[in-house]
Amino acid sequence: MSAISHVVFYLTRPLSGAGIPATSVATAQAILHAALSSQPSASGILSLAPLAAPPIPLLAAAIGAAIQWPVWYHALAGAADELTVIYGAGFVKARIGAGPLLDVRSEETQGSVVRISRQPQAPALSMAFRRRPIVIPTLFATPYDDNDLSSSDDDSDAESDASSSPTVYSLSPDSPKGKPFALPAFAGVRPLPAVPKTVPVVCALPVSAPKPALKPATKPAASTTTAYLYKGGVTRVMTGGVMLGPRAPAKPRATRIRA
Repeated sequence: MSAISHVVFYLTRPLSGAGIPATSVATAQAILHAALSSQPSASGILSLAPLAAPPIPLLAAAIGAAIQWPVWYHALAGAADELTVIYGAGFVKARIGAGPLLDVRSEETQGSVVRISRQPQAPALSMAFRRRPIVIPTLFATPYDDNDLSSSDDDSDAESDASSSPTVYSLSPDSPKGKPFALPAFAGVRPLPAVPKTVPVVCALPVSAPKPALKPATKPAASTTTAYLYKGGVTRVMTGGVMLGPRAPAKPRATRIRA
């Protein structure tokens, strides 16, 4: 914590024992910390008295948390007439009344507290590490070939020779060692046909369904009437039907007169 945080903790810690609600104490801590942090200097001196108005940071915290200043001072210094708090980078000191100047927080005391608090943990941690089993890493053997081993040795020798000698790059075509490098032709590879940039647009003709052929109109054949004579009358036939005509009148018979 910074010096300002230690000052806020020192000035507000006795309020809980004086019967001040926890919400009021938290409000006073927030206001006091913000007011001290807004000061241009990180060090200062706070002179407090029970019957005099406190400095502006403490006055703002007392008003914001609804805590009466005499009650706050009595929780801090009791019946003493004066309380002085001096803080700066790495230290906080306080003097109650005519007493000595006490170290509330300093770098030396803070360091000793940290070392003492860590000492009991050291044996426990060492015992925990000692109880852990020792794990030896193993390497899995991979099958290899003698040819691969010899080729790897040759490659390593070549690489070591190449690394020891300077590398010279030549781009001149007259060099006897420089040979043109051509890519091998792959069998079965055919070049892709060239695609024209503009593709002709073919207009589609309208598709029409074939019309059914018209059948020639047939005229009904003229009906002819055929008359057939038979004993009972006349028979007339019309379009395949049989019609019986009127009965023929009987001829009058001549009457004979007997003498």
